[in-house]
This record gives sequence, C-alpha cells and structure tokens, in this order.
Amino acid sequence: MDLYFLGSSYVGASAILGLWNKWKGHGFLLGFFYSLLLTPFIGVLTIALSQKVIMVQTARGVMRTCPHCFSLTSVASPFCGQCGRHIHNQTIKDFLHLGELFVALIATIIVARMLMAGVSSTEKVEKPSVQIRSDEVPRP
Repeated sequence: MDLYFLGSSYVGASAILGLWNKWKGHGFLLGFFYSLLLTPFIGVLTIALSQKVIMVQTARGVMRTCPHCFSLTSVASPFCGQCGRHIHNQTIKDFLHLGELFVALIATIIVARMLMAGVSSTEKVEKPSVQIRSDEVPRP
C-alpha cells in the first residue's frame, strides 16, 4: 500500500473517533489524540466503553445526566442527587487506564500466539527417514 494512503487513513480514522468522542460528551481533542497515540483500534474499544454524558441547559443552570439512573444532577456535584452513586467525567487518566488494559490484552494475545506457534513447531519435527532403493537391497 502507498504510505501516504495508509497515513491519511490512520489520521482520518482518528478524526472520526474524535468526533464520536465529542458526541459522547468528552471532547474531540481527547478522542483524536488518544486514538492517534494508541492506534484507532484501541481508540474504538475505549470510546465504546466510555459513558455518554449529556449536558442540559435548565432553569437552574447547566445539568448533566447521571450515567447510572439517568436523572439530572449538577455539573459540579461528584454524587448523583437521585441515586447517590459517584459520578465522574471521563478524563485523559480514565482513557489511558482503559488503553493500558487493552494494550496489555493485545500483548498477552500476541505472546500466547507466539508460544503456541513455538510449541506446534517443535511437535512437527520429523524424524529422518531412511530410504532404500531396490537396487541397493542385498540379495541372499
């Protein structure tokens, strides 16, 4: 493949993931640079697992939805007023933590495949066979 096409596809995929991350309420730049840094594949997995935050303008000011019970709570409050559970915004630290988990998972799969390939290659070692031609067989 052409290197220019591959690079532009990589950046384009990261930009699309940045837009998806913005739609989920966490910002374009966070999703874009995260996907650019840790590959779009890991970006897809991380953004898919992140919680969607919906901001709503109300008479009491800007409110956000609780990801657990979906009631409106204050943006500044770390706990939901309805269900009492802890609410946190996805930050770069949360994204990097998820990224570390996915990188570790992929590395584990690669190492396991390499070990399995090593075991299967040692099992396939053939014993040398002796071939005797009919004109070399001694006759009594």
